[in-house]
Amino acid sequence: MAPSIGTQHPDWVPFIKKGAAEWNAIGSTMQFAYAGVAPDEGDCGTAAGLGIVRHRFIPPENGDFFPAHAWFCYVGERPVSFVMELNTAARWYAGALDPGANEFDVWAVASHEFGHVTGWGAAHYDAAPDAGVLCDEGSQQKHTMCPSIATSNQRMRTLEAHDIGTFNNAYPVPTPDPICSIDPTAASTTENETRPLDLNICY
Repeated sequence: MAPSIGTQHPDWVPFIKKGAAEWNAIGSTMQFAYAGVAPDEGDCGTAAGLGIVRHRFIPPENGDFFPAHAWFCYVGERPVSFVMELNTAARWYAGALDPGANEFDVWAVASHEFGHVTGWGAAHYDAAPDAGVLCDEGSQQKHTMCPSIATSNQRMRTLEAHDIGTFNNAYPVPTPDPICSIDPTAASTTENETRPLDLNICY
């Protein structure tokens, strides 16, 4: 799927791309590709396979504030594109250092939202028996797909072991096609003939 970035904050683009790159680096069959800058369109993007990342006010839901969210766009039951929104009501930091007080980190939030785009449900870590350890705010290795992210926090930029393991379970890393050859040493002996067998050696 190819995320395109809205034009409101071009300085955010490298760090949103870093969020996609965290998942691509696993090397699985699920890959994001940057498609260039696109204008903000309707709720479901413009074309099959295109993702729109845009910035607009996201009103609180049931009193809860969300810095960002993402959803799929479907044709029938088939997902064809996605929308990721970053809340303009939040304070944002786009950089490689630590975000300031009360700032959400663009890179960390993008990594988290791209995880949702791969199909990761919001309640996954809530059901994990070790969620208290994996998602502890004080942990230096807080997992990217934990259900919440705090301000002044960049720890969710990079994926941790459970993030990677769960992703690989859904999108296995492809194995290369085997290189096969005929083994000339594998021969069968008949009464007056020695001939090679059609025995493939794959490695």
